[in-house]
Amino acid sequence: MLELVPDNYIQNSILDRQDRGKFDLLMLALDKVNSDFGVGALRYAAEGLDKRWRMKQNYKSGRYTTCWDDIISVSAESGDYGIQV
Repeated sequence: MLELVPDNYIQNSILDRQDRGKFDLLMLALDKVNSDFGVGALRYAAEGLDKRWRMKQNYKSGRYTTCWDDIISVSAESGDYGIQV
């Protein structure tokens, strides 16, 4: 299961010294800057500056259930298809 919990749930630890209020304000500021200036305007140093890895999408399937432009359309002309009535 996903074990989803409310955002105010905190796993207590004797080693946890994080100030939750400051952390929440920092995340709000980071989200605000990224929404105003574009995704990736601010990011963590651990992400690095150079993105060399990219997901391979050679065998990506179509988005037939989520994108109107990718829906397959089929048309048929009337004719003899070997069907006898």
